[in-house]
Amino acid sequence: MDASEMVIQGATAVVALAALGLAVYEGRETRRHNRLTVRPELRIRQHQRGLKESLGLSVSNDGSGPALINECNIWVDNVATSGWEDAIAKLTFHHHTVGFENITSAVIPPGNRVWLLSAQPKQGDDEAAKRELSHCITRLRVTISYSSLYNERNTANFGAR
Repeated sequence: MDASEMVIQGATAVVALAALGLAVYEGRETRRHNRLTVRPELRIRQHQRGLKESLGLSVSNDGSGPALINECNIWVDNVATSGWEDAIAKLTFHHHTVGFENITSAVIPPGNRVWLLSAQPKQGDDEAAKRELSHCITRLRVTISYSSLYNERNTANFGAR
């Protein structure tokens, strides 16, 4: 083997190693990009006014991927509850018809909203209904634990700690 063949073989090895390094880098970047393109982002929002819209609490997925709900914990006056039925009983709504959605083990697609707690004012004193809803919501704390398709975990929180 003469010197020119050794140079060619060395250059071939360098090119092969560079190609391997580039392939590994590209693979990592593609995986990182894929994770970012399917990342959910849950937001819990309070709704206290509106003529035809429901009032209460909703959770929306403002991210780009589905949110897999692992757990939804609810506290009233900083005391853990067993779920929405227990929380609603402790909040004692007199001026509203109240509904709820249990979202544990649910999937929330991107761009979708789910009503956690919906309250429709009963006929009568609108001001009393607004005061009641405001008071009840300030007593609530909600924490939702969720995952992305890549099992990246996150939480969404509402209320005081």
